[in-house]
Amino acid sequence: MTSPLKDPTSEPILGAATTAVPPTPDPRSYPYICGPTQWWRGLLAIGGVVVVMAIGQVIGLLIGLLAIPYPQLNGGLVLGPIVLIGMNVALMLLIPGSLLLSKLLYGSATDLLSVLGRIRWGLMAKAAVIVVPVWALFIGSALLSGIQPPSPVVWVLIIICILTTPLQAAGEEMAFRGLLFRATATWAPRGFGLVIGMVVSSALFATAHFVANPWMASYYFIFGLSLTIIAWRLGGLEVPILIHAVHNTFSFLVGLLGVGSIDALAARNDVDPGPAMLIYDVVLLGAAGVAWLVSRRKTSA
Repeated sequence: MTSPLKDPTSEPILGAATTAVPPTPDPRSYPYICGPTQWWRGLLAIGGVVVVMAIGQVIGLLIGLLAIPYPQLNGGLVLGPIVLIGMNVALMLLIPGSLLLSKLLYGSATDLLSVLGRIRWGLMAKAAVIVVPVWALFIGSALLSGIQPPSPVVWVLIIICILTTPLQAAGEEMAFRGLLFRATATWAPRGFGLVIGMVVSSALFATAHFVANPWMASYYFIFGLSLTIIAWRLGGLEVPILIHAVHNTFSFLVGLLGVGSIDALAARNDVDPGPAMLIYDVVLLGAAGVAWLVSRRKTSA
């Protein structure tokens, strides 16, 4: 007589090594982790991410310094090709950094990717059918006011943006929606811990962007909270990575095609967007709501 499969909500997910994962994992099995979960491990996870980001910033700064003797490489822009490469490489370092920290602190690296211990490319592809056109319409609508013919330096920026920005977004997701969400969710039992993980990881994400404007700070918090809900409900980081990558890439491309630069990023603390940021909040929370409904439909089927 064979033994029944264990309920994934009562047993920790063991990532790719487990054979007891059902075809449609219960979303509640993410972000809970296997291995030791002492409260201080969450603090070490936060400290580890800070250290990785600091190292990344130093590397990014060193790359950016290449533009000092060769200013033409940046084409007269504040955020030119060299600086953009440095900025994105700094955040890409969070990919190996998060995996390493997860392995050292919790005994497993890959289970922060999803309940199956791997990237579910099929799920990401299905989500892209909806996410890409919706974000193209939402963010791309800013180009209705006109498009500037790209200069050579803008073409270089476009290529760098397309090639590196998705990896930058993946690094942030693996650190904040992966490692820190899961680590801080261990600070309290099940349901309460889930709320703590969502709030703390989203607050850390907003803090990491160093914005003083309350509208911008609330936007980054809602951004993080929405993607955290999606990660929880869909059981992994695939869709949050997709949304973050599409959002950042399209935003950069709109700036490059609309005004010929993304220098506004360097001056975001000097701008007060006001209640207009609520539009972004509504779209992000709407995406979280869709993920919630889809996951409920699957688990009830």
